[in-house]
Amino acid sequence: MSSHMERSSSRDCDTNEEQETSSLEQLRLKRLAHLNQQETQESPSSREPSENEEIVRLKKMLEKIVVFDICDEKHKSPQMILEAISPLMKILINVRDYPREAKYRKLRYNNSIVHKYIIGTAAEKVMRIVGWTTIVENHERYLSFNHGEDTKEWSLLCMAIERLEKIQEKEAQREGAGGDAKVAEQKRLEKVLQDLREDEKERHARFRYE
Repeated sequence: MSSHMERSSSRDCDTNEEQETSSLEQLRLKRLAHLNQQETQESPSSREPSENEEIVRLKKMLEKIVVFDICDEKHKSPQMILEAISPLMKILINVRDYPREAKYRKLRYNNSIVHKYIIGTAAEKVMRIVGWTTIVENHERYLSFNHGEDTKEWSLLCMAIERLEKIQEKEAQREGAGGDAKVAEQKRLEKVLQDLREDEKERHARFRYE
C-alpha cells in the first residue's frame, strides 16, 4: 500500500513538473510572439528609421567589415593589412581634407590603384557604406562621392577614417614588435639605397662647385 502511494505521489510530481514546464514554454512563446509583433510594428515597412538609427546601423556594418574582412589577423600579416587599408585611407582622407576638390570625389574604375586595391575588395564595401556610388560618364565607370559635409555620409566617412587610423597604428606596432623579417629587411635596404642616392647627389654637387 505504501509503495503504491509513493508511486502515485511520484507520478503526481512528474505531472506537476510537466505542467510547470509547459506553462513556462507557453509564456516563452507568448513573449517571443509579442517581441516579433513589436519588431513587425517597428519595421522599416511601417516606420522609416531616423537618421541616427541609420548611422548606427551602417556603423555596425562598417565595424563588421573592418573586423572580419580587413583585420583578419589570423590569416593576414601586418604588412598585408597595412597594404590593404593604405590606399583606402588615402582616398577617404583626400575627400575629407579637400572637400571642394572634385578630382578626389570621382575615381575611374580602371585607375591602377582603384582597380588593384579597391574594386571587389573589403575596401570597396567600406566605400559603399560611407556613400560612394557607381556612375557612368561617356561609357566609363567611376566611383563617386557626392555628399556634403552636413550629411550622414560625411559623418560615416570621418568615422571610417578614424577607425582605419587606429588599425594602421595597431598594425604598425604589431609589425614593429614581431612582423615579417622580410619587410623589416626590405625597409632597411630601402633606407640604405636612399642614403646612397643622397650621398651621390651631395658628391655631384660638391664636384660641380669645386
